[in-house]
Amino acid sequence: MDKILHLTADDYLHVGHDIDYFFSDCHDHEDFFEVLFVVRGRALNVVDGDIQIVENKNAVFIRPDDVHYIKPFPDEKSQFEFFNLKIPSDIMQEEFAKCKVLEEKIFSGELPSVVCFDRTEFGVMCAHFLKYSEQKDSDIIGYLYHGLVTELLSSLLYCKSRVDTKMPDWFVELLCYIKSQDVGSLTYEDILNKSMVEKSYLWKSFKKYMNTSPTEYINIMKLEKACELIANTPMSMTEVAFEVGYNSYSYFARQFKSKYGYSPKELLKNNGNTDAGE
Repeated sequence: MDKILHLTADDYLHVGHDIDYFFSDCHDHEDFFEVLFVVRGRALNVVDGDIQIVENKNAVFIRPDDVHYIKPFPDEKSQFEFFNLKIPSDIMQEEFAKCKVLEEKIFSGELPSVVCFDRTEFGVMCAHFLKYSEQKDSDIIGYLYHGLVTELLSSLLYCKSRVDTKMPDWFVELLCYIKSQDVGSLTYEDILNKSMVEKSYLWKSFKKYMNTSPTEYINIMKLEKACELIANTPMSMTEVAFEVGYNSYSYFARQFKSKYGYSPKELLKNNGNTDAGE
């Protein structure tokens, strides 16, 4: 990656905060790859007529020939924030020559590959994007750009990735329904009734498209909601547990630590709140 030495951050990076501005008409990218790094919210990436969900802590690797557009997630009220990084095709070809596995990862699916960062990895990547976007010195920008591209491509090799297969319309609608519900009261029976398919077929569909079971998916939604409440409200840990549908704080805490590697109280302290009482 020796070709980009003098540039401004705006040459290759777009920072989006306005949901209405970002959603786009159908297009391809001709001679560059695009990495969509989602900071907040979720949206639908429609690629060659097929739908891909992109959301917080995802990096989506969109290829030059992907004819796509982004549209709002149904019933989504939260803001969609993102960093959008361009990588010229000649730079990507240099990287493919160094690592054939990387090329296979990029082109392995009909839809763009998606990296799903955990909370720590996500925080590190956000910091790197911010440093790049705020830098004014062209020499430093070029250096930071090289590092950012390398970091993103490395994440495709080492972080948890999701290669989507085509989702049928009924499944996309079901996911939209789940996202629009109060997660604290949502049950497996609600999902089953809404899907109007057999229980075994619903389970197989979740394993195929989301790499998890319906029950596990609900639990993931509950724990993500819990993180938002801990970070953004004065609720106690017990109140958070009840709000997201757990009848026992101790069980909630075990589930939380199993997923994130730290307890709800530790998250509260990390957010600068010393009052970590239940």
